[in-house]
Amino acid sequence: MLIPVLIVSSLVHIYSISYMSHDPHNQRFFSYLSLFTFMMIILVTGNNYLIITVFALAPYYNETIITIVGICLLIGATAKSSQVGLHI
Repeated sequence: MLIPVLIVSSLVHIYSISYMSHDPHNQRFFSYLSLFTFMMIILVTGNNYLIITVFALAPYYNETIITIVGICLLIGATAKSSQVGLHI
């Protein structure tokens, strides 16, 4: 899965160079795009959820932070699967 992620990411970066050439905020766009690519590589290379260091860092946070992270993961999963009104 690492090869397809890198190929598709490279193609998106190459296409975006010409597509975003006249945008005044292209530096911010490419920063976000590179960050997204980096996070996808981390997700693909990790064997499981433990590799992403969520459980390793849990003892250092209080219950409020863990609850907020859980709610954000739930919102992200429901938004990704179009279970809320974000699919329009």
